[in-house]
Parts: sequence; structure tokens; C-alpha cells
Amino acid sequence: MLDAAAGRRCACGLLVAMLLGASPAQAAERYMIEMALWIEGSKRGEPMLIVEPGEPAEISSTDPEGENGWRIELEVEPPAPIDGGAGGAIWLHLSIHRLVDGNWQYLTHSMLGVPEGESNTLSVASGDGESGRDDALVHLTAVLSRLQPADG
Repeated sequence: MLDAAAGRRCACGLLVAMLLGASPAQAAERYMIEMALWIEGSKRGEPMLIVEPGEPAEISSTDPEGENGWRIELEVEPPAPIDGGAGGAIWLHLSIHRLVDGNWQYLTHSMLGVPEGESNTLSVASGDGESGRDDALVHLTAVLSRLQPADG
């Protein structure tokens, strides 16, 4: 059995060992997402967000009167150690809305796999068949970059 002084030394030694083994304040993993958004063939903006995986984020833009605009809600899915997705893509959960005459309208909710440092596109046809940026209900291009702890 340990006496009180030996117990304190043991506890202090354990605390020092834990502190030495711990790395300095570990920065949370963050991603920069640069996007270009078109709604019904009209470019609406080039939003950029810095987000942490698993944390919901939102960016929006409205006209000065607050009557018309758009909103993107997104969340980066935390990368899994082994992901069956395309080429190590990071997954974005996206909801896109537009503001028309003061009323928000839901346009789409989707997942988009974006390989780190590359771009990928989400396009929602406004009718039958395929659509491109100029005739889609929603067309969004996203580039995703992992930020290093020293990055802004």
C-alpha cells in the first residue's frame, strides 16, 4: 500500500506523462469549399466557406430589399478510414434554396462527392433529360481543399 506522499508522486508522475504524451492544442480539421452557383441559367454567386467535418454551415445572399436571393446549407461528411466513394472523395451534403418575392423555395437536397483539390458538379435538370449550366434548375460546381493547421 502506498503512503500519501508516494500516492501524490505517482499521481503527479502520471499527470506529467500524460501531458508530455499529448500534442499541443490540436487544431480541428477544416476544409475550404469554393463554389459557383447558377439557378435557372443565371450565375448567382461564387460563395466560399471554411467548415469543419460534421458541423452544419450555411451561406446566403439576398438583394438589398431582402426579396430575392439564394441559400446553401451544407455539411462535410467526416472522412471515413475506408470509403467506397469515388477516388477518395469527401462528401458534401447540400441543400439549396432560393428566395423569390420574400418567400424561400426549396430547390434540391443532394450529396456531392468532391475529390480533395479537384472540382465536381451538381446539376439538377429543370425538365426531362440532361441539363448544363445554362439550362439547369440548379448547377453548382465545388472545389474542396483541406486546410493545414497554419492556414487561415
